[in-house]
Amino acid sequence: MLKFSRMGSEPATTVSSRESTPSPASYTPAYSEPEGLLSEDVELKGTLHFSKALELNCKFQGELNADGPLTIGPQAVVKGEIKASSNVVVQGKIQGNIVAEGTVELKSQALLIGDVTCTTLIIQQGAVFSGCSHNSKASDLSSAFGSLFQHLD
Repeated sequence: MLKFSRMGSEPATTVSSRESTPSPASYTPAYSEPEGLLSEDVELKGTLHFSKALELNCKFQGELNADGPLTIGPQAVVKGEIKASSNVVVQGKIQGNIVAEGTVELKSQALLIGDVTCTTLIIQQGAVFSGCSHNSKASDLSSAFGSLFQHLD
């Protein structure tokens, strides 16, 4: 696991995936254990692209391009667009849109102000979502639905 942390002038540290990092008891990363972690003392601005599982607990402003699973941790505050070719789990706060080829899951403590486009959207009780949701398979669904009513015309 990689852990990036801002501690004076110390370089980023590499942690073996066998070592565990402390986390609240109620928090569990979804889908897969992250190989990278951006901790809460990190602030980033710009474009971030990654291909393996990543957990963000930092402040981030910009564009996230995720080829691997993405977890927005409970301490994260993100302002920007998220484009993911995998699953996205949100436990923190996001202001911006999410476009994912997989599932987007809003955990109970999540706050999302923005639109979501994905194949499956899961919203747990307690999560706050202000925006529109779009199913990325909507064109397939609307044509199937339309054929059901062709006999009524």
